[in-house]
Amino acid sequence: MNGQMERMATYHNPRHWVLPGDPNNWLLGIERKIWGLRDKPQLHKAWDNLQPGDFLYFYVTRPISGIVGIGRVLAKFIGDDPLWPDEVQARRVIYPLRFEMEITALIKPEEWATNALKVQQLGIGVMRITEVNPQKVPLLLEALKQVLGPPQPPPPSEGQRTHAKIQELLMEIGKMKGYVVEKEYPIDTERLDVVWKRVEKGVPFCAFEIQIGGEIYRALGKLKHAFDTWNSNIYLVTERKWDKKLDELLSGTFHEIQNRLKRIYLEDVEALTRALKQLREIEEKLGI
Repeated sequence: MNGQMERMATYHNPRHWVLPGDPNNWLLGIERKIWGLRDKPQLHKAWDNLQPGDFLYFYVTRPISGIVGIGRVLAKFIGDDPLWPDEVQARRVIYPLRFEMEITALIKPEEWATNALKVQQLGIGVMRITEVNPQKVPLLLEALKQVLGPPQPPPPSEGQRTHAKIQELLMEIGKMKGYVVEKEYPIDTERLDVVWKRVEKGVPFCAFEIQIGGEIYRALGKLKHAFDTWNSNIYLVTERKWDKKLDELLSGTFHEIQNRLKRIYLEDVEALTRALKQLREIEEKLGI
């Protein structure tokens, strides 16, 4: 944990933020690795100032009243679907200013009540998202060393497949089928991993998101937006370990695209690439 704390204090001069939230919202935020803020002037300003690499301290409000984990900002986006329990109950988005985060250390939820770090004695505010005074960061990190265990190592990836490799294969398949292909295609403030278009200036008729790591909720949100905007065919390229979570989201938050989304496994992308290459070789050999 000491090495983790040292890296946190020196990584590209990041800012440090305390994020308050109730226990239920934090359980879901940690599970999906996403947090969100209301669209109010002070909160919007803080969200604008958040940058990838900034560090986050998960403050759970009453009855816990303490920090239970540490994370790091990965990417920001605007959410347009209810996610947290109070949003689902209200049937509207309450926290649209969202960001994806990496969790670097976390107290087990069953130990929150006894082991959460009380920060009031450090003079750190927790009324809303608050940037920690740089002079107080060393005190906060020192206190956290006493309550947080070492971060859990990430699960190993399936084989040697990588996001970039699958992205290139999808582009190669599209080219072999005669389509215009693009990667990191912009859609509002986000980017789709790969799109296929029939003509250069046309809109995507196929949109792909690759789900190997990170947050599946965000990937589905982008695909839903592509369907709503362009009526695209939408595809999630993923690993089988995501099946249960994907089924839950498609029967709940993303029920509107349940019958539109097509699920493709990584090995199927690789198999299709090989098959198309073999077909191309046969066609060239036969001159047809």
